[in-house]
Amino acid sequence: MGEPVQSSSTLRLLSDFQEYEDTSTEKKEDTEAVNNADVVAAVVNWNGAKYIRSCLDSVLNQDYPRIKTVVVDNGSTDGSVEIIKENFGSSRLVRNKTNVGYCKALNQAINALESDFILCLNTDVKLEPDYVEKAVAIMHQFPDCGMLSGKILRLDGKTLDSAGQFIGRDRRPRERGYGGRDRGQYDAREFVFSVCGAVAFYRRKMLDQVALDGQYFDEDYFAFYEDLDLGWRAQLLGWSCIYEPGAVAYHQRGATAPAGRRVFSVLSAKQFARRSTATRYHIIKNRYMTMIKNDSPESLLADMLFILPFEALLWCYTALSSPMLMLRLPGMTKEILASLHKRRLVQSKRTVGYDMIRKGIV
Repeated sequence: MGEPVQSSSTLRLLSDFQEYEDTSTEKKEDTEAVNNADVVAAVVNWNGAKYIRSCLDSVLNQDYPRIKTVVVDNGSTDGSVEIIKENFGSSRLVRNKTNVGYCKALNQAINALESDFILCLNTDVKLEPDYVEKAVAIMHQFPDCGMLSGKILRLDGKTLDSAGQFIGRDRRPRERGYGGRDRGQYDAREFVFSVCGAVAFYRRKMLDQVALDGQYFDEDYFAFYEDLDLGWRAQLLGWSCIYEPGAVAYHQRGATAPAGRRVFSVLSAKQFARRSTATRYHIIKNRYMTMIKNDSPESLLADMLFILPFEALLWCYTALSSPMLMLRLPGMTKEILASLHKRRLVQSKRTVGYDMIRKGIV
């Protein structure tokens, strides 16, 4: 999701990884110990008949031996539920009568089974067979790693979708390498700020610590910005996110999300103007909720010259293209202000200072 980030922009955050790796005091686990960890693949399906089979096949074909799959269906009407029932009987299926939102469905999947690690997947994703094996090995090697991002490519295998997520100074999510050619420029294991929600590997212990009011992903979001919000909360608690290029996945960007899931990639203002009112509502609402809950006054002030121009352009397009959305501003404002309660919870638990979080803003 979001605008691309080039590798040169993030060297101040990534350059210390080698020192971290060399001085890690965690004893390397043997293969047997690593393979004893349980992983749950949490898949949210909403009319994903075109992709669900290849997604679940790639989970079942993992080299790692201890994986269980939970599929939460959000009221699909395209026959995808029947595909799951007929071909993937070993997967636990949770059915919602209506689309309860991506965030609530993910929480349902995470709560369905106990595990040491959670792999959250969009249905338009395919994994290389060693993806989970490599992710679990990293988690064992680095005990303060709560999130892992693999190298996510488009289906052509040549175009980058995400090599880790950062925050733009205008407060848009930024996917490193987004839309660029994979030329090996992201082939080093590195720190990143967060992980793209299409393929997100989490430590359950971290999820339990960052949960707010019993929710891992904030269900007030419905969808959009949820991956950045969770990653930001985790960073505030001192958890790290590691990018592992050897863990490779493929993503048909935007195939299973409502139009607009890219969240203003390179602004995409004209594209944004064509999105549904509901989609635009959630994107704008969640942008402000994420900032209110996680950001600091010092950081906002430092980036105001980037934030204000984006805000002006955003609201100009919104006013011109979506008068119905403007009519919903009172309700949106009420929802945004309600997140002040969650800010108090987030900030009361934070263990990381302003300077460390600034490293993830590019």
